[in-house]
Amino acid sequence: MRRWTRLEYADRPAYTRYTITDARKLRAKIKDVRVEGYATTSQEDILHVVGAAVPVASDQGRFFGA
Repeated sequence: MRRWTRLEYADRPAYTRYTITDARKLRAKIKDVRVEGYATTSQEDILHVVGAAVPVASDQGRFFGA
């Protein structure tokens, strides 16, 4: 797929041993996020730190944050 081209060639440094650097695994993670509607991370940037993100929408359905 053409839309994944940038992902394939982008520099993905490992900040911790949990950082997703493999393009195939990262693609799968992105697909999961689209299906589930939220994203989580566990020690991928900083050890012992976890995170979550969800889209924030107005009552009119406009997205303005995560």
